[in-house]
Amino acid sequence: MHVYQNQHEIIVSSSKKGGPDLHLDVKNASGRKLLEDCMKKWRGEDRANPTHTNEAACGEFTGVHIMGQLHKGKIPDENTQMVAVHRPAPGAKEKEEIKKNKGIRRPATKEDLVIQPPCDGGRGGCASIPTLTGAEVASKETTEKDYDLTGSEFSTHALGPYEEDPAAKKKQDEEKLELEKYRKDHKARMQAELKAKKQRDKQEAVARAKANYEKAKQAEKKQHGQS
Repeated sequence: MHVYQNQHEIIVSSSKKGGPDLHLDVKNASGRKLLEDCMKKWRGEDRANPTHTNEAACGEFTGVHIMGQLHKGKIPDENTQMVAVHRPAPGAKEKEEIKKNKGIRRPATKEDLVIQPPCDGGRGGCASIPTLTGAEVASKETTEKDYDLTGSEFSTHALGPYEEDPAAKKKQDEEKLELEKYRKDHKARMQAELKAKKQRDKQEAVARAKANYEKAKQAEKKQHGQS
């Protein structure tokens, strides 16, 4: 589970599994804008495949989606704390407890939960969200901030499904082509650099061989002259 918290609001979200990709839809302006900013950052870092490692399906982006629904496109800012936690699979001792409890696992306590850092694979991930928004990633050492939920209401928000928007699909197709071109250009550039390096290495090896040959030749002449 993932949590965004500011002074007046707590947003709890989970990762999304299955179904269509909602986070690139124009109807989710906040999630789309943040993901576009992330992709620009990853391209600037010259990542080989600058897309979200988990297809933007993490709880962080689901929470951004909900935040955008509630506040017309708002995204996390410097007043926001963010944290993701998960409960590890039961060990041998807990499995025995579950068995004795007719297959029911006891409710999790704070001690059972493990903080999950924002993802950041080779392509890119949620670790860029704090950098781009100023949100603080909470840890066990994070100092609790004051908050006031007076007047707040508990509510749930579904993520879809959406009807496909022709304009959104067109933009997605254009972005896919642009990304594919970037990948090809990046691959070609890497191959060209590798080829150039191999050529330089070969030239340097030939130069060293010639130098060693000349050195041996001079040594041989000197030896013959002395004899």
